[in-house]
Amino acid sequence: MNPLQPVFWRQGLFLQPQHFQHNDYLLRHRQSRLSALTMPYVWGVADMELDEAALADQSVMMNRLTVLMRDGLLIEYPGNAVLERRRFDLSRLGGGRTLYVGVRRMLPDQANVQVVERIEQAAQAETRLAATAEPAELPDTYEQGPHGQVELMSYVVRLFWEDEIASLGQYELMPVARLFQDGDQARVQHEFIPPCLNLAASPALGKLLRQLRDEVAGRARQLEVFKVRQSGAAHGLEIDAGHIDLLLALSVFNQFGPALHQLMESPTTHPWEADGLLRQLVGALSTFSDRCNMLGETRDGRMLLSAYRHMDLGAGFHALATLIRSQLNEIAAAPEMLVRMQQEGAAPGYYVADLPEGFFGQRHRYHLVASGEMEGSQLAAMMATSAKMAVPEQIEMLVTHSLPGLDLIHLPEAPRGVPRRAGAQYFHVDTLSDAWARVVQAHRLALFLPDAPASLQLELIVSKW
Repeated sequence: MNPLQPVFWRQGLFLQPQHFQHNDYLLRHRQSRLSALTMPYVWGVADMELDEAALADQSVMMNRLTVLMRDGLLIEYPGNAVLERRRFDLSRLGGGRTLYVGVRRMLPDQANVQVVERIEQAAQAETRLAATAEPAELPDTYEQGPHGQVELMSYVVRLFWEDEIASLGQYELMPVARLFQDGDQARVQHEFIPPCLNLAASPALGKLLRQLRDEVAGRARQLEVFKVRQSGAAHGLEIDAGHIDLLLALSVFNQFGPALHQLMESPTTHPWEADGLLRQLVGALSTFSDRCNMLGETRDGRMLLSAYRHMDLGAGFHALATLIRSQLNEIAAAPEMLVRMQQEGAAPGYYVADLPEGFFGQRHRYHLVASGEMEGSQLAAMMATSAKMAVPEQIEMLVTHSLPGLDLIHLPEAPRGVPRRAGAQYFHVDTLSDAWARVVQAHRLALFLPDAPASLQLELIVSKW
């Protein structure tokens, strides 16, 4: 039988079951074939929930399952399928054992439907489909006619383990979950990613993509201080040749950040599309790294990425995530955080900043950027001779007794990773003192500068070394 040949419907045709069976097969085969010819990997899990409470009884059971098999068969449980409960031996789970669902293939020379007395018996049927001996009563949905008896079938879905599939050549199979032994309990490996029809089908894949999206967006926010300002005012950013690479990196982040956000806004996006976007990101980030080329190939010919494998999404996406994070870390240092000091009180020249928890770190460097409508050398001299920086509670004592606060070391130019602004002066904040320890404890910092210009702006910038 050729499933592509249509039935010759005509007047006077003596109808037999084969006419309808072949027509059903024709329509299903045509839809499946068209999908396979026009779209990649149109099969996989669409929705699944495993009954984790049943694991305590060493049983596997699905609360719900929606999966499109490779042959185009759409399984929905509950709905058009029956699904068995499968017991297991806890000791055989070990570090992990993959669970598959399977449906028998259509066998043209054998019976493909088994009739059972009760629907509960259907899950143990050895055929592709099962039907109950008692027909279902269905209403007339077009007219208010009498109910009719219709014999309905359900697909028989079986559960198998990975070490059993070698002998299951008559089954269409799909991996759906992975279990492992944790002491005297069986648990679901939530990091496992099955073949998916869309991103919504795998919480693990969605979490991985959200983390990458947030990391790219976070890097973009860090580098926004290097944006080119067009105003030409005293606070505008000068184009520094040493920061060109950071501007280019910002351009990459600004391009892929919105694309990753859009990707996550559509839960029906296919994983193959997400894979393609991440590969483009790898190619763009390879501009700033000599570790690999745009395809993820190292100089010695090693491939850090493999081709898209729908049956092994976890390995592919984790390799992409690892490489992207490595590339992000190779981009030159940029500010981790920027905190603006605010003028406080009626007296001019007194500035205070509340410092968030993430402000402090062992590998952090701290710089103060001062700018205003004043000659740069004059501002630098004023800061060096008159500025007092400490926790707010100590400022008055420092001024009264002419004591130094935190050392502010003037720098001739903007240090690496700190945005360069026209007319701005840069100071390194010394952290090797008891005064800084008090700042860390208080999470507050103050600066007093007598006769400060009204236009003075102070920014604390954190960068990593």
